[in-house]
Amino acid sequence: MVNTRLRSGGPWLRGLLAGAIGISFACGLVVWTRIEIRSLRYRASRLLQHETQLQVDLQQLRVEVAALSAAQRIEREARELGLGYPANGQITHLPQAQPGVGARE
Repeated sequence: MVNTRLRSGGPWLRGLLAGAIGISFACGLVVWTRIEIRSLRYRASRLLQHETQLQVDLQQLRVEVAALSAAQRIEREARELGLGYPANGQITHLPQAQPGVGARE
């Protein structure tokens, strides 16, 4: 029945139908594009929040590393373990190897 109307309606009816389909497709494309843009904006926002949290964590870890590697803390921990400074004669100096001397090739 539609085919007989299209044939009897002439070329303007086919053009009108093609235009309506084209406009519907274009509207769907616009809606899909806007949904994708909004989704990408939400994702970018979440990633930015995650990056900010990671920067805060990194700063906290740097502070912790500085506190754990402080000379006074290491010395205090060493004394608690019964360690102390070496006495005279306990330090041995090894000779420095010179480049090219005694090297195996």
